[in-house]
Amino acid sequence: LYVQASRHFVAMLREFSPAVEQYSIDEAWVDMTGTQRLWGSPRLAAELMRRRIWEELGFTVNIGISSNKLLAKMAGDFEKPNKVHTLFPEEMERKFYPLPVRDLFLVGRATEGKLQRMGIYTIGDLASADVKMVKRRLGKQGEMLWHFANGRNADAVTPEPAENKGYSNATTTAHDVVTREEGCQVLLSLCETVAARLRRDGKWGSCVSIHLRTNEFRHFSHQRVLHGATNITTELFAAACQLFDEAWDGITPLRQLGIQVTRLSGEPYQQFDFLSGMDPVRFERKLRLDETVDALRDKYGEDIICRAKFSGGSVPHMAGGLSKERRTGVTKPIPEECPMEKKVP
Repeated sequence: LYVQASRHFVAMLREFSPAVEQYSIDEAWVDMTGTQRLWGSPRLAAELMRRRIWEELGFTVNIGISSNKLLAKMAGDFEKPNKVHTLFPEEMERKFYPLPVRDLFLVGRATEGKLQRMGIYTIGDLASADVKMVKRRLGKQGEMLWHFANGRNADAVTPEPAENKGYSNATTTAHDVVTREEGCQVLLSLCETVAARLRRDGKWGSCVSIHLRTNEFRHFSHQRVLHGATNITTELFAAACQLFDEAWDGITPLRQLGIQVTRLSGEPYQQFDFLSGMDPVRFERKLRLDETVDALRDKYGEDIICRAKFSGGSVPHMAGGLSKERRTGVTKPIPEECPMEKKVP
């Protein structure tokens, strides 16, 4: 229901302007440039949006208005609920600078602590700080936050998301992974989601990497370049298992596993040989099988079919990343649920 409301919400925003950039399931930026003759001043347009969302969708929203995305988002986080706020550059000294520095966009608890140790407690403190000192302590992130504190952000509203440079997924397990069998099962569930996303976008990858985190929060990774570009689930899984065997000592307990596919291409290419056990006919059959499974999941839901090795186990057959609702609702329509479930080897 929440995902359906999100789709209706974004569709309604597009009635006001074609330039809508969805930031999260319940947040979006709208560029209202050139729409004043249609909707009036920015505040009048925002009030109309707020009323329509409440009357037609049944939930409240906060709307922030400004001259750039950063300040508009900050204004939207002001007093709630169901209010319209402005934060233009001339209002920053009164509305923005007195706020605690933790309220600044992208400032988390760890960064707040570092800033406070520098004597910076408010956004105004950061805005007036020496940018060289901030950058020296926090690196490039510090320089970016200093610009944010001064209300500077030149990012345009981009209705279409930037093309992916890679596809990845990771999951934190409910308990320590201490066997190869369970580790590979988790990797297979991640390969299912990553490969499906690759096929959906018509992409193929030729570099696979895995990322592991121990129960003591130590991170390590390993990668390899494939003989060709693929988006076939079993091929990605075979590469992931090989990397897992090379990277993991078989003893250290793991709590997070991830996989990433990079070096993307819009077309497949393969180098077939006798040792690989793969030939053009078999490759085509595997691809058609994966595409058939994708079509079934798109139509009936992702649980309509899964591999038999996930039956009765604790590892979900498509694990990691966003929740199921957000994976199937924000990026593509929510399929009707189907009571049937089939298992395949």
